[in-house]
Amino acid sequence: MECVTLKATLDADPRPSFVLDLEDVGEGSTHLKPCHFSRSAKKDTSLFDVVTSRDNESVRFRRWANASKSFPSLGQAYRTHRGPYDTLWISYDIADRWRVIQNSTIVGPAIPFDVITPPEDANPKEHQINGLPGSLGQLSIASSPRRSDVTSIQKTFGLSPEAVKSVQGLEKHLEIIAAFDWSATSLGSIENLPGDLLQLIHLILLDPAPQCLFLGDNHILLYNVAYAVFAGERHPSIMGRPIFEAWKEAIELNVSIFTFIDSTGCPFIMDDFNISLNRNGYLEEMYLKWTTIPLKGPVRGYLCTASEETARKITERRKALLSRVSEACRGIRDMSPFWKAVLETLGTNGKDFPFAFIYSKDMNQEHIYHLEGVLDAEDPLSILPATIDSDKSQECFVPVLREALTASKPVPIKHANGTLPECIIKLSEMRGSQDRCLEGIACPIKRASDQMTLGVLVIGVNTRKTFDPVDRAFVGYMIRALGDLATNTINAQESDRFAKQAASQQQTLIQALASTTLEADHMSAKLQRIVKMLEMVDVGLFEFNMDGTLLQANEAFFKLTGHPRGNAAPHAWKDTVHDDDLQQAEAQFRRASQGEHVNFEMRYKVNSLDGLDRDDAHMGKWASVFVVPILDKTGVVTCVSGCVADITDQKRRQQDAINRAETLEKLRASEKRFHKFAQHALCPIFMYDTNRQLQFCNDAYCKMIGGESGKEMAEMDGANVIHPDDLEDFYKFWDKSMREQKPLQYTCRLKEPWTGPDGASGETWVVASAYPEVDKEGNITGWIGLLIDISQLKWAERVQELRMQEAVEAKRQQENFIDMTSHEIRNPLGAVVHCADSILTSLVDLEALTKEMSAMMPHKQMRQLLDIYESSFDAVNTIISCSTHQRRIVDDVLTWSKLNSNLLKITPSMVRSAAILQDIRNMFELDAQKVGVALNVVQDAGGADNVNAEWVMLDPGRLMQILINLITNAIKFTREKSFGQVTVTMGVTSSKPSLDRLPIDFVPSSDRLGTDMNNPEWGTGDMLYLYFIVEDTGCGLSPEEKSRIFSRFAQGSPRTHTKYGGSGLGLFISRELVQLQCGEIGFASQAGIGSKFGFFIKARKANIEKAGSETPNMQLRRLNSFVPSVDQRYSILVVEDNQVNQAVLSKQLRKLGHEVHVASDGAEALKFIQTTRYWRADTPVHANFASAGSKGSSGQVELSVILMDVEMPVMDGLTCAAEIRRFQREGCIEGHLPIIAVSANARAEQVNQAISCGMDDAISKPFRIVDLMPKIERLVG
Repeated sequence: MECVTLKATLDADPRPSFVLDLEDVGEGSTHLKPCHFSRSAKKDTSLFDVVTSRDNESVRFRRWANASKSFPSLGQAYRTHRGPYDTLWISYDIADRWRVIQNSTIVGPAIPFDVITPPEDANPKEHQINGLPGSLGQLSIASSPRRSDVTSIQKTFGLSPEAVKSVQGLEKHLEIIAAFDWSATSLGSIENLPGDLLQLIHLILLDPAPQCLFLGDNHILLYNVAYAVFAGERHPSIMGRPIFEAWKEAIELNVSIFTFIDSTGCPFIMDDFNISLNRNGYLEEMYLKWTTIPLKGPVRGYLCTASEETARKITERRKALLSRVSEACRGIRDMSPFWKAVLETLGTNGKDFPFAFIYSKDMNQEHIYHLEGVLDAEDPLSILPATIDSDKSQECFVPVLREALTASKPVPIKHANGTLPECIIKLSEMRGSQDRCLEGIACPIKRASDQMTLGVLVIGVNTRKTFDPVDRAFVGYMIRALGDLATNTINAQESDRFAKQAASQQQTLIQALASTTLEADHMSAKLQRIVKMLEMVDVGLFEFNMDGTLLQANEAFFKLTGHPRGNAAPHAWKDTVHDDDLQQAEAQFRRASQGEHVNFEMRYKVNSLDGLDRDDAHMGKWASVFVVPILDKTGVVTCVSGCVADITDQKRRQQDAINRAETLEKLRASEKRFHKFAQHALCPIFMYDTNRQLQFCNDAYCKMIGGESGKEMAEMDGANVIHPDDLEDFYKFWDKSMREQKPLQYTCRLKEPWTGPDGASGETWVVASAYPEVDKEGNITGWIGLLIDISQLKWAERVQELRMQEAVEAKRQQENFIDMTSHEIRNPLGAVVHCADSILTSLVDLEALTKEMSAMMPHKQMRQLLDIYESSFDAVNTIISCSTHQRRIVDDVLTWSKLNSNLLKITPSMVRSAAILQDIRNMFELDAQKVGVALNVVQDAGGADNVNAEWVMLDPGRLMQILINLITNAIKFTREKSFGQVTVTMGVTSSKPSLDRLPIDFVPSSDRLGTDMNNPEWGTGDMLYLYFIVEDTGCGLSPEEKSRIFSRFAQGSPRTHTKYGGSGLGLFISRELVQLQCGEIGFASQAGIGSKFGFFIKARKANIEKAGSETPNMQLRRLNSFVPSVDQRYSILVVEDNQVNQAVLSKQLRKLGHEVHVASDGAEALKFIQTTRYWRADTPVHANFASAGSKGSSGQVELSVILMDVEMPVMDGLTCAAEIRRFQREGCIEGHLPIIAVSANARAEQVNQAISCGMDDAISKPFRIVDLMPKIERLVG
């Protein structure tokens, strides 16, 4: 389908259409210049009237067709137009170049049969008119013309009988005009035409030049006798016919002509219009000059005059061809290139030379001719024989060639008589007019000087022109011109050959000159003849007298040496010799003066570059000089004579050969040294070709793969030495490096085993590193590289990995042991602490009671009772102190178990929380304004778990470092938005911020541990969480970018660095700093909308006034301070599987006045919650509990807080807390139920795990009531 053209598509469409070239469309113009009418349009006679009519509808139609390229704003693919005669037209543009105007009025039944099965097109390459449609075959004649009708026509046109007879054929022409039924046309009767129009017809009929009139809206033809000759076989059928019918093939041109004249009022002139007409039974090539002018008057009309310029155009074309032939042959000094140049130049004129081939004569054999070429033949020898014998060869065309050579004139060669081969005729169908050329001319080419035959040229004649005397004269002129050009080429060739012969005979000639001094006069005369003969060669001849004065020399000598002409001073030749060779030249001249024959080489100075480069000009012009002394009859030397030949090119080639030999020798030596080095190198070296075949390897390579130096290369290439599991990946990597032409570096295993230091056998690991060798064209010719044995490194990595696994396992077992020990110590220690607190409370009550009874008790007993009280009080304090000491020991063991090699520490200091936001504003407000970004700083005060902490303990430097990274990124990726906004929000909570506060996805945490915030430097303030959100309206992140941004040295995408800069470390560092401060960081982003980065860190509330150390009495007062009032009593659920701890803790809380409920595991705790006020009344209750406690307004049990042990049977505390939070999210539990985790495991990660499962706070065993109650009050109060 891609081969179907627009023209073929429109021709197959039954709807009439035509095409405009948008590059030639004038906006709003009524001048239509169609470049193609479809086949159906050429059959529609009304279409021509529509596009050429002068009525308003047609003018409006033409303006619509020439409208602007752009379509209406509605964006439809085509435009419509209601045209003349209620026709509907559509217009659409193709490839922004072609506009199709199509008539959509025709429907299916109106499709003519010949559109469905279209006839073959005529030749599309020119205006070729082969005949008329059948509808124009007959004249519209009412009856045979009568004499009276002819006479009437003569009178109407004002033609006298003498005038009619003065124009040959006019009388017959008038009969044709009279026989036509003009009344059946839109013009009506001829007699009714306006007088001025009849007068114009009178002039046209008498004019010997072709002229015609196009009359009426449908452009009826009326023409003279000369135009009838031009029309050829179309005459007389086109007389009185509309031009659309008469010249249907030229409809595009006619529409352009008439619309141009109508739109501008100017005449339309066309020069060198090429057309082929069937006038004499064959298509004839013509060149015409057309002039069409509009007529003024009541009848619409146009006058068209034509002048034929075929002879002038063809003559100019042929002259230009001969000029190109002469130019192409200039400078050729050999006949074979000469014939090829002639043939190639003739090929540029396909019309006058439909085919051509040349046979050149063999100068050494009679009647033998060699094929020099066939025009447009890819393989000439497959068409014509390479050699023919003009006397014996049997080819069909040989007799014609023999006749032409014998007669020494052009001879026709024709297909009709069987002398023109069919293969040559087929070649002509692809050239020129693409007709079958059945005739040609065999042209003998002879040398101008002696008429010696040089070859024969066979050419085809123009198929669309009669071969007339003018053509015969052109062929003769061309033969003579080719003969002259061939003569020049032969002369140049002979001159070159003669020069070579003269140079070879030079030595013999000079020896002959010096053979005897007795024949000096004879030799001198002979030399003169030779000098005259050698005037045309490049050998310089000279003769000097004894004082160095030049006596005579030829032109070649002066040109070669630069010796001054005319009467030069003695020894002037020395000024022409190169300074470095002057001494040698003088010595050789003296030897010749003394009677010796000398032959030497020397250099002459170069006055101009003479085609040499600057280096050669500086070195001089080399010459070979031969000098012979001339003796008189007495044997005295009277003068010296000799010759000089230019050998500069020989010297240059000799020096180049020496340089190349030296360079080649150096390369061989270098290659030999490299080969020796590579062979004995300790590192394995290899060379491969592009087919992965090993070409070279050294001994180290053989040793590594376990081979021997004498083995075949094929046995040691990659396919035989690389481990099978790595071979496929290695080849893929190789192919990729081949495509990208980049160095190759690949790690793989070899089949040869490797023995480690420990004696264990393993795999041989190597790194193959190679680079490609590239030729001048950039193609890879091979690979050279080396192997690096990393087997020991791989063995060390495996050993290290095993040891690391062992160390990790040992550490895990140690931590498990410590956790177990801690748990087993803390559990009973909790009971001890609770019992001590209970005893301490009882002692306080006993002291008060004793004071009340002191008056009633004897003094001795009172004293004894006080002693018991004091000793008991001391014992309790000792128990509490020892328990605290034992807990501290456990904490120390846990602390030592968490130490690692990290050096970065968090250093807390007292910071005003409001100052953090102010610092952010002060730091970034100006930078944000510079890039047009609005910076907002917000303090989040909402939420039930918010804490009012004016002073906090944290590391402001590390916190600010995180904020700087995030805010800088936000501003950087928002600055390109027209209205960018960055919002920084800070909040403080008592527990880990929920997703409501940080609506982000937290990134996975690394192995880095957070800072221990129980150190004294952190103070004793309440633990709290500071969270921050940095939100921007920037470019956002795609899913691929989200997976990369928190990696080290990674950015969202490769274009991020180019567009925004940065190293990709900021977010990685922020994540590590957040985790060091016991926090988490994450983000939420959407591409094109913006990003939201958030994190939280752990801190403490700062105590501005630090309390001193507490005494036991102060501890009692603190303990008593937790005795609740009526409004401060809480309902507490204790979930503990250890019955001792459960009982002791419950008793302590009840002593403080609180209501206590107990459960032994998480499952019992869930059942109890279903009886409390938190459980929705419409939710089924799975278990009934005794309502021993207080009830709410609805009769349900009141519950304030849960003390949840972590490790319990049936259901542990973490699972129970997670279930409670799930019920809370599902709505089964109304409100937030506070939970405090109670665990004997005090690791930070275990506390964090409890918080993440839904606990609100955590306390480690052993704990005291004085430590527990503040947590309860913070959560409940």
